Amino acid sequence: MSEATIQAPTTGSEAMRLFLPHSPFVQHLGIELVDIGDDHARLRMPFRDNLVTVGEMVHGGALAACIDIGIMAAAWAGPRVPEKLRGVTVSMSVEFLEPAFAEDVDIIGTRVRRAVA
Repeated sequence: MSEATIQAPTTGSEAMRLFLPHSPFVQHLGIELVDIGDDHARLRMPFRDNLVTVGEMVHGGALAACIDIGIMAAAWAGPRVPEKLRGVTVSMSVEFLEPAFAEDVDIIGTRVRRAVA
């Protein structure tokens, strides 16, 4: 298959496998897809100096972005591909329990229910 040939994804998980490596923001954060399957996704954001806020503390905005991307990946994970591949986060609340210092961040998203169309 040539690079010019683009095939439509056959599952939601495949859509995420194709989308994530090409998203400019995901690339900016350095997020990597580790695993994806029915109703779950696991990603990792490797520690980098440009993601800190003070010293070696990972910026809360980078952590919140990880949460948002993990939620999106888990929401799409699984066998179903919607007619229109789009979505938007309309609300999200984050409570930080402790900081991440100079360490990779693992993102584990799990869908607990699917919206009914």
